[in-house]
Amino acid sequence: MGTTLANLHILDGENKNLLNSTAILAIYLLVMGVVYHLISFLGYTFIPINELIFLVISVAITVLLTVVTLKRRKESTKFSTVLSVLTPLIAIYFVITKGFATDLDMKIYTAIAFVTLICSMVNFFSGKQTKKVKIGCGIAYIIAMLPIIFALLLFTFFAHFDLFVPHIEVIKVEMSPNNIHLAEVIESSDGAMGGSTQVHVKHLIRKPTNLLFGELVKEPTQVYFGRWGEFETMTLHWETDKILYINETRYEIRCILC
Repeated sequence: MGTTLANLHILDGENKNLLNSTAILAIYLLVMGVVYHLISFLGYTFIPINELIFLVISVAITVLLTVVTLKRRKESTKFSTVLSVLTPLIAIYFVITKGFATDLDMKIYTAIAFVTLICSMVNFFSGKQTKKVKIGCGIAYIIAMLPIIFALLLFTFFAHFDLFVPHIEVIKVEMSPNNIHLAEVIESSDGAMGGSTQVHVKHLIRKPTNLLFGELVKEPTQVYFGRWGEFETMTLHWETDKILYINETRYEIRCILC
């Protein structure tokens, strides 16, 4: 009986410590990464009402959780120690999915990404792993993060100076029979970088979903991508609300939760 009570006491202590450990930050990043992945998978984009407020909230949550985990480091469990090793990998997943699922100014997104990656690395190196684990995983994570950081800096630089901004023009539109979908022939010119002809289908039934800090907007579906100049002779017509013909080629429009 005494042994059982002692075991329960230890278990309760571990559960209490778990809530105050590295697990908090790792679970937060993992859960939010899954949410953003789901948003992107369903073809939606999250548009914040105020990007600056969204930046402050995102950074504050990540920094606060990192500080809490560092202060509670002595109370960490084996589970939280394992998660501390995986935190940088989870952070990379979080940053990538957030980029695909949110419509953010590049400088705002870069700031959130940098803070997330730095906090995850601080959390990892301050953990209770062995030196071999820290050196091996640390090198691997740094190598994995370098291309992401380089891409963020590059895209932020281009966005700041408006370099390689494509010229996009809608050439032709065609409404489906019951006004459910709208097909658009788009000319995208990138100047010296070339260009393309695209056909996007907008979903008109599903309205934006209002959330606390923004709204979910259904993204158009790209059903065709071809060389620049094709728009001049391209034909476009609907057979049904889900069957679109482009240059007499049949395309079936599939949309999750349209």
